[in-house]
Amino acid sequence: ALEMRYQLLPYHYSLAHRMFSEGRMWIRPLAAAFAGDAVAATLASQFLDGDLLVAPVLREDSSFSAYLPAGTWFRVATAAHVKQTTVVGPTWVNGTAAEDEVPVWAPAGAVVPFAPVLQHTGALPGGPLEILVYGGADGAFVLVEDDGETTAYASGQGVRRTSLAWDDGAATLTWTCKGAAAAGAFTQLSVTLALAGGVERKSAVVEIGDGGKVVVPP
Repeated sequence: ALEMRYQLLPYHYSLAHRMFSEGRMWIRPLAAAFAGDAVAATLASQFLDGDLLVAPVLREDSSFSAYLPAGTWFRVATAAHVKQTTVVGPTWVNGTAAEDEVPVWAPAGAVVPFAPVLQHTGALPGGPLEILVYGGADGAFVLVEDDGETTAYASGQGVRRTSLAWDDGAATLTWTCKGAAAAGAFTQLSVTLALAGGVERKSAVVEIGDGGKVVVPP
């Protein structure tokens, strides 16, 4: 669980930047994204972490009951023993979580930057950035990187924004970069595409540069 916390740093750091620059909530209730869903509107035990739906375990017996709104949802492997499964909502999912597991689902089209396993933030980047894409729909994400030390970002200095765009039909990720890369910014990336049935497809590692594209092979 701690390793995943570090791996999600690029994702969460980017969402924090978006909240600062655009005023868009990072952690928000399901009702913020599914206003027309009467069930989602009443839930206070689940929340959205960017695009990810989190249903924390709140019972002493480690059981959970998660509501997934309309759409295709992928179970995110938040622990080594968690298997990726696909569910079509709206539906309820019930189960029992292990001690190191947080029940999380990603919608089709979610694009999640994922760092290598690290032991502290000073070890970033620590290798290529993995872009996790959950197939079935087009998607996008803006990766934001700065020097991680100062408040120069407040004046727009030392900030690189990498706009990631996923074309599901072509199985292709394209990106463009705006701003100069700070020391410690990622220089390489690869794509891992999650498909229904627990299937994963991986691309080659490529240089980020000022932009580019990578195709996930069949």
